[in-house]
Amino acid sequence: DPSRLWLHNDSGDDAVLYALSVEDGRSLGRFLLLGVDAVDFEDIAAGACPGEPERACLWVADIGDNGRQRAAVRVHVVPEPPAGASPGPLRPLGAVTLQYPGGARDAEALLVAPDGAALWIIDKGGEGGVSQVFEAGGPFDLEGTVALTARSTFTAPGVLVTGADLRPDGRQVLVRTYTGTTAFDLDADQTPADLGEAITRTAANGPLSERQGEAVGYDADGLSFWTVSEVRGGDDPPDVNRYACEAAAPLAP
Repeated sequence: DPSRLWLHNDSGDDAVLYALSVEDGRSLGRFLLLGVDAVDFEDIAAGACPGEPERACLWVADIGDNGRQRAAVRVHVVPEPPAGASPGPLRPLGAVTLQYPGGARDAEALLVAPDGAALWIIDKGGEGGVSQVFEAGGPFDLEGTVALTARSTFTAPGVLVTGADLRPDGRQVLVRTYTGTTAFDLDADQTPADLGEAITRTAANGPLSERQGEAVGYDADGLSFWTVSEVRGGDDPPDVNRYACEAAAPLAP
């Protein structure tokens, strides 16, 4: 639904999604995910439901692991409620349980293929700021465990990778760090697994009002994007900022 933005809190909240109006930013309600124990929600993506390319789902990444102690992480798959739906509980289809090769990773960025047939996780970045891209391909078992495969590496321009989003046509990735957003352009035969080979350019610096930049998401048309900062309890609510691309290429057919 292009009229809504979906957001969530970091660790410490219940398993809740929050909807905002794209038009004016007003709250469209609080949606509790039934049967989900939120450990550390860190990202959210929109894509088709697994095996149902005509049905829209929200993929909620419970992947945070600052201490690198989780044996497995989960991405909850939730059918998107119809436009205008009243706030209330949502029942997930299930969760994709993921294991990294070589042990736990600290990661906060999730990408999901538009057709729901693959997903990628980008870790926050280790020594020298080098981040690793991990990939899992469907069809996804929403009850079993899926092994992630290590793919490309890249050095993020900024401090730690805290979020990412895949353009609706699959031809560009936005990578968020605390200090800005970088666009990675993909060729027609590339996927997010190839980020280490992609051409990069600055999409946005800061802004300074986002003291701890944590999230990024495209508009439905892929020609603009949104960002928001994490804030601590008791601080003023954060602004949700929209960027219209100055020289955006049209979506590929």
